[in-house]
Amino acid sequence: MDTGTKEASAPSYPASRLIIAALIPLGTFVLQDFFWSAITPYVWFLFYPAVFFSAWVGGLWGGIASTVISTLLVWWYFIPLRHSFALERPISVISIAIFAFLGVLVSLTHGRLRRANLETERALGALKGVNDHLEERIGERTADLGRTLAALRQSEAKLLRLNEELEERVRERTLQLEAANKELEAFSYSVSHDLKAPLRGIDGYSQLLEKDHGDRLDEEGRLFIRNVRNSAAQMHQLIEDLLNYSRVERRSLQSMNLDLAALVQAVTEERQAELEEAGVLLSIELPRVTVRGDRDGLAMVLRNLLGNAIKFSRGALPPTVQIGSRLEDGCAVLWVRDNGIGFDMKFHDRIFDIFQRLQRVEEYPGTGVGLALVRKAMQRMGGRVWADSTPGQGATFYLEIPL
Repeated sequence: MDTGTKEASAPSYPASRLIIAALIPLGTFVLQDFFWSAITPYVWFLFYPAVFFSAWVGGLWGGIASTVISTLLVWWYFIPLRHSFALERPISVISIAIFAFLGVLVSLTHGRLRRANLETERALGALKGVNDHLEERIGERTADLGRTLAALRQSEAKLLRLNEELEERVRERTLQLEAANKELEAFSYSVSHDLKAPLRGIDGYSQLLEKDHGDRLDEEGRLFIRNVRNSAAQMHQLIEDLLNYSRVERRSLQSMNLDLAALVQAVTEERQAELEEAGVLLSIELPRVTVRGDRDGLAMVLRNLLGNAIKFSRGALPPTVQIGSRLEDGCAVLWVRDNGIGFDMKFHDRIFDIFQRLQRVEEYPGTGVGLALVRKAMQRMGGRVWADSTPGQGATFYLEIPL
């Protein structure tokens, strides 16, 4: 028991992955140096994602190694005075400290998430073993019953007692699994709280620094503070999206009959202010149709697709979003179409993977989790999602929803 706990609390990675994690900041250094004239003065511009992917590849120690290597490289090469560990401006100390803190934070997050996954896999494996054992025992008892017809009553009584024991054990295991799920959810919320608290501190102190001492900072210093606050906000949103993704995996669905047109209308009314601010021309043509699904899950899917359509069509003149549906093969097929930037269809499967983005976050903000949430929710409701697009001519996302 102690050994299993130790293994779960300290997941190991192959040496090759740790080496790759350590090489990522070196490759990032070469890439940033090549494009330095275009991205200056954003010294940490490429190293935040470098630390994130290093932690994803190499876990806690891979992320920490990447953080240390990235900090030293940027400090020595990009932060004035360049090619020196001497610092020209005091604000650089804050920049270095925040990067190191966030790098360790991201590494710890990956470590905890992997630990939680290992514990879940172990619990599921144990439950499968118990179920296999129970099935084997039932088979043995059934065979014994066939071979002992002379003692039918006695065998029947034993079988009844055994069934009661088995049912009790199944009930116990079910309760244990439910308790484990509740503990995992509580752990997720605890991790969320532990991660959000320092982010709120970073944002709060940065805001105070800008408010109380902004007049003593030059424009570059104020820019650094804004970058810190933007990074904290982005990390906060990433934590929220990851929790939502985990919640979609675990929560029980309440399948019911839903008025699709009414649900679409409710979601568009929620985003009315955003639609008006972006100047979007919204067109909805939906016949009255009743579908089967989880109301909250389907509403979340529609919010994500409508939000993406608004975001990626902002540059169009005028930005246009169309929502429609048709009946096909016993299902309702709903589509959300925009006239935005579109994408190359060779990236079709990639856009539904978690953390996958085709555009820079500076141009189109986001965490790369939304479409992964959409796919996971549709799969759990017995439907599916796909897209059709041409670069520069917008995109259409389709939802197949059971009737």
